[in-house]
Amino acid sequence: MVNDLTFVLYNRLMFSRQGLDRLRSVEKIRNIKTVLAETLDVPESSLNPEFHNVEHHMAHMASAFLVSPFEDAAILSIDGFGDFCSTMLGRGTGGSLEKLETVLFPHSLGLFYTALTQYLGFPN
Repeated sequence: MVNDLTFVLYNRLMFSRQGLDRLRSVEKIRNIKTVLAETLDVPESSLNPEFHNVEHHMAHMASAFLVSPFEDAAILSIDGFGDFCSTMLGRGTGGSLEKLETVLFPHSLGLFYTALTQYLGFPN
């Protein structure tokens, strides 16, 4: 019982930190035009960019499929979690992607892998 309680408290704290980091990242992304203008040292009004939000795993799948030599492919993206999705299965056809299935947080092979390697003594 004590080990279970320790695990829950530790992971609650870990996910809280990750949640705060994610919120900070979202704030930067939401204000990307401001960040870009400040970085380029130009007035924000001089920028007229178009921004498109792309799901984390769709970006992974696109970066693999769209540069591959294949016209059709099954695509699988697995990691800890991005956009609170840990796994996405899709199909690539021509120049397009179709999302077929997703596995949502907290179910994650990536987090399981991280926990196992940390237990074995590997660094984070």
